[in-house]
Amino acid sequence: MEKIHKQLLKRFFVLGMLLLGSLAFPSTFDWETEGWSPDGALSQNYTNVDDSGVNVSITVTGDTDKLQDSTPKLDDGGGSLSNDNLEFYADYDDTTQKITVTIKFSTPVKLSNLRFRDIDYADDGTYEFNDKIIVTAQDIDGNTVTPNDVQLGDYVQSNAAGEYESDENQDHNGGPDNTGAMVTLGFTDVYVSELTFVYTDGDINTDNPTGQAIWFDNFDFEALDTDGDGVVDVKDIDDDNDGILDVNERTPVVAQTVSNTDTGTIPDDGYPDNCLDRTFNVSDGDVIDDITILVKIEHSWRGDLVVQLISPFGTVIDLIRDEGGNAQNLSTNFSDAATESIGDDSDDQDLDHPVYRKPDQPLSTFNGEDPKGTWTLHMCDDASQDEGTFNEADLNISTSNNRDSDNDGILDSVDLDSDNDGIPDNVEAQSTGDYTATSGTDDDGDGLDDAYDQNTSSAPGSIGLVSPDTDDDGIPDYLDSDSDNDGYSDCEEGRNNPECDPNPAVEKNGLPEWLQVGDGYDNVSAGITDPDPDDGGNIQDEVTGNHEAAYREFLCGKNRTTLTHMQWKIISFSCDTGANSISDLLGGDDGLGEYGTDWVMYEQSGSDNYEINGTTHPNTDKRKLNAGDTVVPGKGYWIIADLGGTGNEKNITINETLDDINPTSVEDASAVGISDGNFSKVHEYLLPKNEVSDPDTVDYKKYMAGNPFPYAFHLANLYFKHNADGMTYHPMGDINNDDYINKIVYKHDSNETGPVTGYEAIDPSTPGFGGSIEPMEGFFIKIEKNQSDNYVNHFAYPLTYSND
Repeated sequence: MEKIHKQLLKRFFVLGMLLLGSLAFPSTFDWETEGWSPDGALSQNYTNVDDSGVNVSITVTGDTDKLQDSTPKLDDGGGSLSNDNLEFYADYDDTTQKITVTIKFSTPVKLSNLRFRDIDYADDGTYEFNDKIIVTAQDIDGNTVTPNDVQLGDYVQSNAAGEYESDENQDHNGGPDNTGAMVTLGFTDVYVSELTFVYTDGDINTDNPTGQAIWFDNFDFEALDTDGDGVVDVKDIDDDNDGILDVNERTPVVAQTVSNTDTGTIPDDGYPDNCLDRTFNVSDGDVIDDITILVKIEHSWRGDLVVQLISPFGTVIDLIRDEGGNAQNLSTNFSDAATESIGDDSDDQDLDHPVYRKPDQPLSTFNGEDPKGTWTLHMCDDASQDEGTFNEADLNISTSNNRDSDNDGILDSVDLDSDNDGIPDNVEAQSTGDYTATSGTDDDGDGLDDAYDQNTSSAPGSIGLVSPDTDDDGIPDYLDSDSDNDGYSDCEEGRNNPECDPNPAVEKNGLPEWLQVGDGYDNVSAGITDPDPDDGGNIQDEVTGNHEAAYREFLCGKNRTTLTHMQWKIISFSCDTGANSISDLLGGDDGLGEYGTDWVMYEQSGSDNYEINGTTHPNTDKRKLNAGDTVVPGKGYWIIADLGGTGNEKNITINETLDDINPTSVEDASAVGISDGNFSKVHEYLLPKNEVSDPDTVDYKKYMAGNPFPYAFHLANLYFKHNADGMTYHPMGDINNDDYINKIVYKHDSNETGPVTGYEAIDPSTPGFGGSIEPMEGFFIKIEKNQSDNYVNHFAYPLTYSND
């Protein structure tokens, strides 16, 4: 009844936390519940203490031979205490002797009500002692800390922080119920992973400090709950409440299998002291995600077996305990995912054909622990007449490594902005138009907000949010500093009035301090109520009406091309510049200056039908553009600029502040019959036909094309279509194109203006160095002649989101 009452009370407090904010409910380490067996044991391991998900290991070291009366053991002070305490009865020979008790926690905890009893003093000729304890802990960074909450009885004094000694000026050899000889401590302002107390004799020199004893009472602990949602981190599948599962915010490590084939005999009726151990050494991984273990033991009465798996931390679970009766052998792959439990199996097992079974205690108990170190398979027989033989075991551990993507000292799993761009992970892990805010409810208590949980009523666990990857670069948007790969960082294109710094100062929750939203986890969207700027959201916009934010929209990108003084270059435009004039796009004080004076542009006029005769017409006809002319994406243009002297260079880019600038139009590659794993969108562009005026005098057609996107693409990914060929696209260099277009393309950036000089020939079949077309880069193509071919040609420019 008491346990049921406590569970109901905890549920009440969790409900209060959801309604009122974080109200931590501590768990209790209760000696009567957890036990200490046998008396005099120097180590114990406890699993899931008080249903907290926290595992605890305790070891006693030092001058343990001086412990008397089979201590450590549980004792209620002869009935003077209301509950059992852990007693240490020491018979030290001198004041230098001591014992050290180390208590380790599988997850960080805050500690309270650490009560030590009977810290007293005696010098009566029979008993001479001066009890002293030294209490310290290690925080999560490995620093030694001392209690912040200290309550001393009247007969106890503090020599220094963490050091408490009986007052030798008061002879008070009492008992464990003496409140004047009690010390009650707490580590309530810091999370700790290890508590240590040393029990020794005090500073007064007693000749023979015999007959000492202290009692260590129950204590309370509060496991780390980073986001304050009432689910401790060790049970919380989303520690920062951003909707992304912790396991997805760590780096997966390939599953490890460690085997032990060192056969041996399991002594008959040897439990608990005479058993057989086999070990497994694990060296990789930070966090355990899943464990299975194959165990093969030959035994004529499986019900005699007690087989346990012990982690490097000291956590112990029963794989099997007295299950199976007179069935022969244990040949089992233990897995929490199995459909049948080992306790329900009474059949013989074949050593050559293992079965899958759930263990008596879940292997998930180990989840969240550090896997590195020595694992132990502890095998015992607890009845007479039958001994067993261990044959082999395979330990399979799936682990992941903690990740700090932005190197701000805060792990991604508890970082609300894992790329430090000022746009929280909760926002970037969702599509802009379908953003869903947190609900503040968690019906199944797994730590994942119900807004992102597919299992909200009966079963914990879910897939959570799966982040978009806007630029298809393999990096999810919430980790990508430039989600659309346009050269402008997400910080620059995200919040209004951002303070963009690659290494900003951050709050404890990982949000940049310049956001000024505090260091808690109750505002995972950091004030972004709606990220859709077309619905009034407070995120920057580039393209009106598409329900997308600027950091996921690409216009012309942060693209530049470099001009050299009085050197001709073929350029292109990486977006749809609409009705904007070339002088507005590239001129002005921030650009190339005054058009017609400082720079000019030309385009092919088409009056000669782009035809080339190497002798009489080696170049196509050009037309000088007017300052007010417009341009189109996918086409190439000549440009030349006076930059003030030989060798001078200038980077130019398109003025994106102008109105009527939009991304170059695209359509699905599949819609035009292209299936290429390198891209999914294309821009179709009409090219001149193969028909010529006179095949006897025309050699080929020469046309200036250009990259229409703010991303580079390799020529091997550029597709060509001739409508007479079944309207099918083929990549440049494919033999199906040979009758219509030459696979070689030509770049030009030179002061040479002859028909064959100053050009760089690029073969798409060698897409390495020089095989790519950069943003704002134009090029020449050769279209083959055909007198009677009146079909049209097209390019399908690939949108590859790459600037490599």
